[in-house]
Amino acid sequence: MKGIITLTVCLCACLWASAQKNSSERISCNLYHLPERLIYDEIKTYSYSIIFDGERNPFSLEEIRKKSLTFESFKEVEKGDMEIRYRFGPLTFRDRKIVVTKQTREVNGKKEEYKIYHYDYVASYPMTVSASNTKNGFVVLSSERGTKSGEPNVLFSTKTFRSETELLDYWERSQNKLINDVLANNVNEFISFINEAMRNRFDFFRTKEYQFFFTLKKVDIADKFNAQVQTIIKTMSNITANEPTERAKEELATQIAYLEELKDKYKPTDKKEDVLFFSVNYNLASLYYCLDDMEKAEYYIRRLDEVKEDRSYRNDLSRSIAIARERMSKHMLDTRHLDYNPVTDFRLADKKYKSDAIGNAEYEARGMLDGTTTATDYIVLYDGTQLNGKVTFSENDGEYMFYSETQPDKPVTLNPAKHREFISGENMYFAAKYKDVRDVLALQFALVHYRSKYIMLLEKITAQYAQRERLYMLLKLTGEDDDKPMDFSPLSMKKDISKYLEDCIIIPERVKSGEYGNLLSVTLDKLKKLCEDYTACKP
Repeated sequence: MKGIITLTVCLCACLWASAQKNSSERISCNLYHLPERLIYDEIKTYSYSIIFDGERNPFSLEEIRKKSLTFESFKEVEKGDMEIRYRFGPLTFRDRKIVVTKQTREVNGKKEEYKIYHYDYVASYPMTVSASNTKNGFVVLSSERGTKSGEPNVLFSTKTFRSETELLDYWERSQNKLINDVLANNVNEFISFINEAMRNRFDFFRTKEYQFFFTLKKVDIADKFNAQVQTIIKTMSNITANEPTERAKEELATQIAYLEELKDKYKPTDKKEDVLFFSVNYNLASLYYCLDDMEKAEYYIRRLDEVKEDRSYRNDLSRSIAIARERMSKHMLDTRHLDYNPVTDFRLADKKYKSDAIGNAEYEARGMLDGTTTATDYIVLYDGTQLNGKVTFSENDGEYMFYSETQPDKPVTLNPAKHREFISGENMYFAAKYKDVRDVLALQFALVHYRSKYIMLLEKITAQYAQRERLYMLLKLTGEDDDKPMDFSPLSMKKDISKYLEDCIIIPERVKSGEYGNLLSVTLDKLKKLCEDYTACKP
């Protein structure tokens, strides 16, 4: 026990000593928030429509309008490029019950039981919002609460009473206000959440982003180091969101040079120097982050991987750098300090980018029409006709779509009954008969892993094409009437494959010897080797 106490004291002393070596100071960097999505190539204005269902709603139409979102970079008009549709209600009562709880109290030195009563009220009040591109109907944002059957989102308990009569009287007098108060809180919370989500996803707006800089304590360089840091803090605090960072870089040239001279002076794993190493490199990472130089910011934050102290600071800044790099790249910006509005002063017209204001089908069609998307894929019909274009997978519909280079505005849903095979990127797909998830034999697309004049190695994919199953098939190619694909499992592969490929005398022997794998060792490479050997033995 004494040893544990001593260890604990020593540990606390070490942590206390470490904490005395530096301290953090939070500052606000003024910059523009860069949105998660790019919609301003299509959308410049927005408008609202608000629908109330049912008789009970906590706010009027005008009150909802006052609470609704105001973008900084988009203009609100009567009929905008983007329509934001709110829908509230109706209130659907689910359950209300009197809850009786037994309590104990002491009266004249004796314990006696008594009961208290309250109401538990449960209802659902659907709230939905969607934001759509009015030019093409594409939904760029959708959110809902309390819309699923039986999903209550209006729940509250009344205060307690000593008798059921008092509770009923209170409920009769107060139920309207109680329900309205809960509805109002739900609506306020929902609108606040949507406003924040939409601004984060779509809007450019001035913001203050808080970052930390570290000063030192009780070390010989503390005075000089802290003076340099204070200069950095003062200068960065005065840089506005619409002011380029060049002035700050010039004014802080001495401070940057000073910190960079120290970046390798201290050892990250030395207990006496790790805090110094951390403070120097973290400050550089934080400074370059505020100056929008994400490459250098990432370099310095990665140098802190070996330092065990202050991991939360390091991890938070690392995430911020990653997000900033991603969004700057998406909007093709090298700064978050903007002296123009990217929505109205559009500067992406001559650049290649992917819009978030149109669906995948429209994006591919446009790309084929304007030449930015190359016809690298093709489909083959059953009569042998090959059509060039672009094949994409629609996650929403679970289907492959083909955009012809001659008619890209008329996409075709690929169907194994009409399309014998197609190429999508580096993958080939082939229409073969095999059992689907309902155990029904039907034509379905399968992924091709090997193909020769005589045989194909196929992999089943699910009916929705969303996930590949590691289930393989062999298909002998014999001409117009190709053999039915052979399903096999590791449990019976020796017997099944030997019989299926018995027309090649060397295959059964090699299969039985385990050359192509067995229950525990079957691999895709071994199955490809099997197909290669079968092809080699054919005339």
